[in-house]
Amino acid sequence: MKLHTRIVGAAALGPYVAGLRRLEADISYPIEDGRRRFSIDHGPDYHPFFSEMGEASFLVATSADGAVAGCLACVAKAARVGARALATAYLADLKIDPALRGRGVGRSLLTRALGHAFAAPRLLDWDLAYGVAMRGERGDVMRAVGGRSPAAAARVLARQHVYFAPPALLAGLDTRAAPAPPSGEVVLDLSARPRELFESTAGRKDLRVVGGGDLPLVHFGRGPGGWGGPHAAYLAAAARALGPRAEGALACFALDVRLAREVAFLGRAGVHPAAAATVWGLFRPLRLARRPRFEYVHVATSEI
Repeated sequence: MKLHTRIVGAAALGPYVAGLRRLEADISYPIEDGRRRFSIDHGPDYHPFFSEMGEASFLVATSADGAVAGCLACVAKAARVGARALATAYLADLKIDPALRGRGVGRSLLTRALGHAFAAPRLLDWDLAYGVAMRGERGDVMRAVGGRSPAAAARVLARQHVYFAPPALLAGLDTRAAPAPPSGEVVLDLSARPRELFESTAGRKDLRVVGGGDLPLVHFGRGPGGWGGPHAAYLAAAARALGPRAEGALACFALDVRLAREVAFLGRAGVHPAAAATVWGLFRPLRLARRPRFEYVHVATSEI
């Protein structure tokens, strides 16, 4: 099948929104070791989840009859390693019509998007192109990337535990034995803008449980530089501040699996990961000498 691709800004996305929402409603992701699955709904305008992070554009693939067959969002946004700021191109929301999978559509979209990021004058200043892929039963969407695509040069920057925890459980954490936070100098913070204790993506990105109902989430999205002490102390403070507003909701956050002390502490308290994600990245080839050194990666779940 021949597909037509076009790059569309947020303001011009309207004609494709209905098709994009139909496409994402047919795609589901596992949680709780596959006991439940959920789909994603980006709302009636689709783009605000992305455009509120930075300058957003969308690569939309359509079939000959105009039906949306795939999409990829690109957001120009800032990241940070310690005091050093990085310009990034966040490649997100790669979705492909299930009937077209295995035909190289994902590779084609990523290749086109990276080509756009290399060529567009307003995007020439990026240091890092990256994506975050939720892992399913057969891996994640990057399994479709290979061959001569520039996306094949992307490497795993981090693997993330993703947590869905009752706020009451976090509010009651005994933080006296919680490990000290890692130095901000060794953390690549991909969600570096100042963040509130907690935030919601309701109306911009809602999770629909397959079989009925929603999965209401409140995101505890601060990275180590914003914890103000141990990670557990931040979680407990955010959960207490959330208070009655937490009724029926789950607190969602991610931890780099290499933050083993934090992961172990939460495990002893009965807080366990419910899903997993992989952070893929490609540093700009001509800027390899400027590549920052880091040991951990932070990404807010409110941006995944």
